[in-house]
Amino acid sequence: MSKSAADKVERIYKSTSESERTDVYDEWARNYTNDLRALGYRMPGIVASLFARYVPADAAPILDAGAGTGLLGEALAVIGYKNIT
Repeated sequence: MSKSAADKVERIYKSTSESERTDVYDEWARNYTNDLRALGYRMPGIVASLFARYVPADAAPILDAGAGTGLLGEALAVIGYKNIT
């Protein structure tokens, strides 16, 4: 994790209000996904594998909403899912 990301995590945990947390995430937004990947964040791949176990690739449509940064939708596209919103 970059020092910048570590600082942001620390600020989030020490925040005392929703407004403070929102400000930190707003600052972090540009690098958030890259920081997660650098940390070895694997959940999108794991969830995509589980999803593929139960939902055929030709199932449609798939709504990737409220699931984070969109990394799950990217992982699903990589393994062959086409109709993802």
